[in-house]
Amino acid sequence: GSDFVVTTSGLHRVLPWKWVSPLVSLAGTGVPMVDAKRSKPSFRVQAMGNEQLLLMPSSAIKCPLDTSMGYVRIHFPRAFVSLGLFRCPLILWSFIFFVAGAACVSRLTLPMAIVVSFLSAFLGCVCYGISWMRGQRTPMVKRHRQFHHTWSTSSPKPKRCERGAPRAITAGKLRDFLDFFREFIRERSMYYVCSNIVMPLTKPVKLSFAELIGPSELNWFVSHYWGTPVQHFVGAVCKHGFAHAKDTWRDSAYWICTFSNNQWEVPLELGNGRWQESSFYLALRSPNCLGTAMILDEEALPLQRIWCLFEVYQTILLSAQNARFAGLLLCTSTGVLQQGQAGTDIAMAVAKRLAALDLRNAQASDEGDRLMIHGLIEAMPGGFDTMNKFVRESIRNALVTMHRQFEHDFSSLVQELTASHSGSASASVSVEVTALPTLLQSRAQKDSKTDGD
Repeated sequence: GSDFVVTTSGLHRVLPWKWVSPLVSLAGTGVPMVDAKRSKPSFRVQAMGNEQLLLMPSSAIKCPLDTSMGYVRIHFPRAFVSLGLFRCPLILWSFIFFVAGAACVSRLTLPMAIVVSFLSAFLGCVCYGISWMRGQRTPMVKRHRQFHHTWSTSSPKPKRCERGAPRAITAGKLRDFLDFFREFIRERSMYYVCSNIVMPLTKPVKLSFAELIGPSELNWFVSHYWGTPVQHFVGAVCKHGFAHAKDTWRDSAYWICTFSNNQWEVPLELGNGRWQESSFYLALRSPNCLGTAMILDEEALPLQRIWCLFEVYQTILLSAQNARFAGLLLCTSTGVLQQGQAGTDIAMAVAKRLAALDLRNAQASDEGDRLMIHGLIEAMPGGFDTMNKFVRESIRNALVTMHRQFEHDFSSLVQELTASHSGSASASVSVEVTALPTLLQSRAQKDSKTDGD
């Protein structure tokens, strides 16, 4: 359960013997909890095939280890006894070459010995270059290049724009992004998308993904938890867009932190300690922002993250100040709860979760962020009690709307079935009535014949 399988871009050369399980470290995976330990080997590996390794952590990993990039490093001198060619360890090959080289050098002149040394160094560099090029030909790297080639026409020269509202991404582009990387994303989360797709794509320009593909002015602010599967997330955004702009849903623009923030300047995006200057606040407070779309699953995980509470806090304030602000819209991959379009099962699951959820227990990666946002909420009239009430009223109103919509749909369906049944019954009755005179006439003729006899 705690072991992982690593697929390499080429032959890994780890000897396929059970007693060979060298200590290794990982680098460039995009998973901070793993890359942070690269200076100290913290995993063991065993060969499972020519291009697969079984990765065994020395201690439990408390974060998803799901990546399509990075390197496995076997440090000196372990590499000499763990790696090899033709099932022969490198240390044995080194000894063979040393003996052969010494024998050759003893018979060569000094100039020839220098030439042989340079040739050996050149061959070593070639082998290293081939290994490096294999690392640049992984399926994900190839897809990155295809993306730049395909999407460069939409924004041939990416330009930096102001933080906040101008950096939204349309629902159509979000859907196209998912389709383009679907075979890699599968059921993975936004953590994977950010480290494996967004950051490598934006690395040459050091801009946000929205700026890379061409930004739009926001219509909606999206609040979500990064651990939610991306396919569920994109489905919920598209359902929301379709609900509010059926014919032009692809043009609805959403501010999504993964794509709208510059992931190379995260401290700046967070306001460098001043929440009033954070990109989240600037986007939500934009006059063009129509409301907050919170992407939910059955566990209501966004409401258990502190920065999502900050977004709910701002939503409460805006709802009281701006009559045209739509407030907090609870969105799922089956539809928007407040519009009665979501699946009944997920709506009931969310309601049960929120009924017992206390927002005071929301977690944060940074303790300073948690204390800052707790202070803001506690300073609000009613504090956390007001926020808990606001969220529960939102789900209650959504359930009431869904109940009414269900009753309406149920009643319409019953009426339709009743009308269909009545039509069939009328047709049956008319046949019987039409046949009755014929039957009576036949009986009358029979009776008449009997009397005559």
